[in-house]
Amino acid sequence: MSPTATAPRTSLPLYRRGLSYLAASLIALHLAPSRAEDSPMLVRMERAGETDNPVITYRKELLEKALQAAGKPYTIKSCDFPASVSSDARVRYGVNMQPYCDVIATSAGGRASRELALVPMPLYLGGNGYRVFMASQQGLAKVGKVRSLQQLGQLAIGSGNDWPDSDIMADAALQVVRDDTALLFELLAQKRFDLLTRAIYEVGSEFRQIGLEDGILLESKLMLHYPNDLFFYVAPQRKELQQALSTGMKILYCNGELDRHLREHVSTRNMRAIIRPEQRKLFELPNRHLNQQEARALQTYTPATPVQGNTRSSARQPAPHACNGIQH
Repeated sequence: MSPTATAPRTSLPLYRRGLSYLAASLIALHLAPSRAEDSPMLVRMERAGETDNPVITYRKELLEKALQAAGKPYTIKSCDFPASVSSDARVRYGVNMQPYCDVIATSAGGRASRELALVPMPLYLGGNGYRVFMASQQGLAKVGKVRSLQQLGQLAIGSGNDWPDSDIMADAALQVVRDDTALLFELLAQKRFDLLTRAIYEVGSEFRQIGLEDGILLESKLMLHYPNDLFFYVAPQRKELQQALSTGMKILYCNGELDRHLREHVSTRNMRAIIRPEQRKLFELPNRHLNQQEARALQTYTPATPVQGNTRSSARQPAPHACNGIQH
C-alpha cells in the first residue's frame, strides 16, 4: 500500500482531535472575560489609608458608593507614590501617575485638568469654591479692618504651590504666599503670612486636629467665592474606571445620595454651625482656569449654594435636566 493511500486514514483522527482542542480553546476564551469582569477592580486612591482623617474618608466613602452604584466590585488601596514625592508634586505626575496611582481628588482648573481624565461631578456640589480663612492673632487684628477686596489685597494669604486657588486669588490682585501644602499651618503659626485660605467643608475637621495651641484661629467675618470644586481625576489608561465612576457619581447625584452624604458626613455636617456664613461678607472672584468640562459640570450640578438655607437637614433637589436617562 502506498503512503498516499494510508495518509487519509491516519490523519483524520488527528484532525478531529485538533477541532476538539480548538473548540475547547474558543470556549475558554469566551468564558475568560466573564471571570475578569467578576474579579474586583483594583483602585489605588491617593491617601486612601488615612482612616483617621475625616476629609479623606469623605472622598474615599464617596468613591466606594460610586463604584457600588455602577455595579463594579472593587478593592481600594493607597497610591504607591515614592516617599520623596510631596503632596503638591503628586498631581504633576499627570499621565505618568498610573504606575503609582489610579485616582486622585483635587481642585478643578489645575494641571490635572490638562493631563488626567475627569469624572464630571463636583464632590462637594460646588461647596469647595467657598473659602474662609484661618488666621494668627496678628492676622486677625489686621482683617478686622477689611471692608473691600482691595483692602484684603494688603494682607498676605498663604496658599499651596500647585493649588488653582493660588492663581485665582492672584488674578484678583490678592497677595498670595505660596508654599508646600504640608508646611502651611506651621508657617501660619510662625506668622509668615496673615491668613490661610481653607474650603468651608475642610475647616471643621482640620480645626479639631490643629487646636488652638499654635495660636491659629478661624476668622469669622469674610468669605471668598469662585466657581470651583474638587473632582475625581483618573489616570488616562484607566478608561473603565473613569467610566464606572462617571456613571456611579451621576446615579448618586440623581438619587439624592450625594447630597445626603454631604449633609450627613462627620466632616461636613456641622459646616454652617462652624462657618456661620450668614454673618460673613462675601467677595466674588472670577475663575478663568476651568476647562470646558469642569465649567459645565459646575453649572449643571450646583443649582443651590451650600451657604443658603436654614438647616443642614434640608435636602437639595437634583436638577431635572441633569438626570435624563438615570433610573433612581
